Amino acid sequence: MNTSAVNALVKACPTLTKWIPIFISDLYTLVRKPGVEEVLFWYRLPVIWLRIVGIVMSVDEYEGRTNVTVDDASGRTIVCCIDQTTNIPWTREDRSSWIGKAFRIDGRLQCIGLNRRFLANKAVELEHPDAEWRAWQTRVRYKKKILDRYVLPMFQSLSTSTHTKADRTPFENLCRCLLHILRLPEYADLSAAFTAARLLEFIEAKNIQLPQLPVFNVDTGMTEWKGSNNTLVISYALDALVRRGRLVIIHSLAYTLVTPAHIRPILTPFRHLPSFDVRDVMEALIDKRPSFRTITKSALVKLIQAILQGDTYSWQLIDKTRWVRRESR
Repeated sequence: MNTSAVNALVKACPTLTKWIPIFISDLYTLVRKPGVEEVLFWYRLPVIWLRIVGIVMSVDEYEGRTNVTVDDASGRTIVCCIDQTTNIPWTREDRSSWIGKAFRIDGRLQCIGLNRRFLANKAVELEHPDAEWRAWQTRVRYKKKILDRYVLPMFQSLSTSTHTKADRTPFENLCRCLLHILRLPEYADLSAAFTAARLLEFIEAKNIQLPQLPVFNVDTGMTEWKGSNNTLVISYALDALVRRGRLVIIHSLAYTLVTPAHIRPILTPFRHLPSFDVRDVMEALIDKRPSFRTITKSALVKLIQAILQGDTYSWQLIDKTRWVRRESR
C-alpha cells in the first residue's frame, strides 16, 4: 500500500493509529470481523491500540508472564497479560506491590472465543490523587465524541425550520410522523398521557408504516434500512420532540403533547397588559405546571402566536420574544 493510500485510510479512520481511551466495559463490546485478526471495531470504527485506567485488584505470576486484573468501576474487569518480552521496567517483586494502586495500561485486546485478554505494552502508575478521576473524564469525553460524531447523528434533535423537506434525515421524518399521529383526532386520548410502548401499540393496531432508519451492521460493514417499529427507537424520537418543546414528560416516562390549551389559561392575565415577554409567560407556566420546565422558548413563542391570532387586539411580536398590544381588530 503506497503512502497516499495509507494517509487516506488514516484520515478516514482516525482511530486506527491512535491510543484509544476506553472503559473496560467497552472492551467487551468490541467486534472482530472474520479474516481481520489485529483490528477490532468499536461501533463503526476500527481500533487497535487501546488505553485503560483502573485499580489493580490482583496479580498472578505464571511461567513467562504475569496476569494483572484491573477494575475501572465501569462494571467489568479485565485480565492484563504482561509477558517476559514486554518492555515494562518492573520486576516481579515490584508488580506484587501493584495491588490497590491505579495504573494506566496501554496495549491490545486479544479475543479467544468469548474470552477477552488485554496484552499490555506499557504500564504507568498514576500517583496523583486526581489522576484516575481525570482519566475517567477523558474517557467520558472521548466516548461522547465518538457517539456524537459517528454513531448518533440520526438521534439528534429535530432540524431547524430553515431546513427544507429534502434536507430532513430519516430520523427527523420519523419524529414528524409521530407528531402528526399524536395530533390526529382519533389519538386525542393518547396524546393526553402516553408511553413509548403504548404509542407503539396504537401504531401497530392501526397498521401504520413508520419511516425506515439506516442502521450500520458491524458484522457486514454495510448500512441496512430497518423498520422503526421499535420501542427504543420510538423513545429516542419522543425524547427529540421533548428537546424541541413539542412534548413534555409528566411522570414515569409518560409524555404529553403540548397544545395551545395548556398555554391559554396561563396567557390570559398577560393579554390584558399593554406588553409582555415570553420569559414571563414561561415562568408562570412552570410555576403552574412544573412538568413543562423542558419546553423551549421557541416552541412557546409559536404557541403564544397561534393563540394571539384569534385575540380581540392586534399584537406585534418584537425581537422574537416580546409582544406589544396594538389597536382592536
